[in-house]
Amino acid sequence: MSQEYTNVTGDGEVQKRIIVEGSGDEPPLHAQCLVHYRGILAKSQEVFMDTRKEGQAGEPAHIVAGRDASLREVGLNLAVASMRKGERCHLKVSPEYGYGDRGSFSFPAVPPRADLEYEVELLDFDPSNELKDRGQMTYEERLEAAERHRLTGNGLFQEGKHTEALGKYAMALSYINDDFMVQLHGLHADKAGAVKQPVHLNMAACQLMLQDWQGAAWNCTQVLQEDKGNVKALFRRGKAHNGMGHTEEAMRDLQAAAKLAPTDRAISKEIQALRGAMKHDREAQAKLFKGAFNSGDAKARGLWRESAEQQQQQQRASLFAWLWGLLTACLGIFAVGRTRKVK
Repeated sequence: MSQEYTNVTGDGEVQKRIIVEGSGDEPPLHAQCLVHYRGILAKSQEVFMDTRKEGQAGEPAHIVAGRDASLREVGLNLAVASMRKGERCHLKVSPEYGYGDRGSFSFPAVPPRADLEYEVELLDFDPSNELKDRGQMTYEERLEAAERHRLTGNGLFQEGKHTEALGKYAMALSYINDDFMVQLHGLHADKAGAVKQPVHLNMAACQLMLQDWQGAAWNCTQVLQEDKGNVKALFRRGKAHNGMGHTEEAMRDLQAAAKLAPTDRAISKEIQALRGAMKHDREAQAKLFKGAFNSGDAKARGLWRESAEQQQQQQRASLFAWLWGLLTACLGIFAVGRTRKVK
């Protein structure tokens, strides 16, 4: 029997101490687990739930391993995912992973912001079943199915199988599509969004690797519509715009990302590379125009010279005509004066 508590969630808010060791493997994510447990208020040690006595039937409870889509008792679900068959343990759970700010409606004895303790025994488990039609799945089941496909996609991405990973991410989105999301409000919508957002970001990461610039930009935009300050979405959309040759849009996104994460080296490196590319393009264009002006097309320069010479000839002819007219007028006036004088 272990005397030390282990950190289940990484933040110290759910801690587990093993009382009796179990055997075999831990249940897979979102497996249906059969457990007996006692729920206890940490402050008063009052028992608010005991499955061995509940309804005098003593039937075990069904707990979903690793379920975090629930709005209550998340800590119990997460802890069960770390157990083995036959294991018995003691849990310490903070309010954030228990019944939160509202307390429990089902168990009036559980007040708001209550620290909880559990004594849990894992009897058995069955892997999750996704053969169910989406329309018949509960809210939690759909979020869990989406999360499983996302995690599978992550594994494929790490192996460099970007096309296969993209397929898994697309499957994840099929469980939390727009028709499903539009029905949700409040905390339910927030939790679903917290599952959906990483899927869009992961799809964009795959599409960047596959040089599907438009697809990557679209997925990032979906995230930014809900979270304007999402650094990953800005960074990846900036890269996508750069891939499409939209350098101004790319620079705007990258600079916005850099403002939010000024110490991120990947962002600053991308901005530096983009600036170098933009400078190179400007210099290439300037060289092209300069070359056209200096060496140009001989025929074009010949036509320009011919046109200039023609203009000069026309100007000289006009000036000569004006002077000739002026001289003629002067001679005419002089002749009239002499005639009058002779008479």
